[in-house]
Amino acid sequence: MFYETILPEAVTPELIAESDIVMLYNHEKDAGVLARSKKGVGTLTVILTETGVDFWFEAPKSAIGDNILESVKRGDLDACSFAFYVATGGDSWLKVDDVYSRTIKTISLLTDFSIVVNPAYTATSCNSRSLDEFIEAEKIDEAAIVESERSLAAYYENLRSVINSL
Repeated sequence: MFYETILPEAVTPELIAESDIVMLYNHEKDAGVLARSKKGVGTLTVILTETGVDFWFEAPKSAIGDNILESVKRGDLDACSFAFYVATGGDSWLKVDDVYSRTIKTISLLTDFSIVVNPAYTATSCNSRSLDEFIEAEKIDEAAIVESERSLAAYYENLRSVINSL
């Protein structure tokens, strides 16, 4: 058995800014590039969050872009992977009984993110969201906020009336 853990500090904003990262399907460069972040600039946006590395891109209007987007929308593809190089001395190994464990402390280079059929890390995910869906969701959120504000204003106005009548 084999376990691998990547420590949060293994990926830094500096690493992202220095890397040339391509977005692929199943790590296959020959299938075509979906997006790219070259030294932090390009059609692939990559950011660090409290829970890991997030990325997004607009699927290209191409055969691979259309196919991948449709597969993600259908739920046939829902996971991701990434390729990287571990810095010299950037990992440690431990063997207990017949179980190997690797801890990655420092990554020296990120080379690709991939939408994959079988991820190495099952905690990954991918999904699609169109700009129209995002705008519509914002409208719903704004409407809910406006309604909440109206309800609160009415509540406090009623409360003021009760207090003034005492």
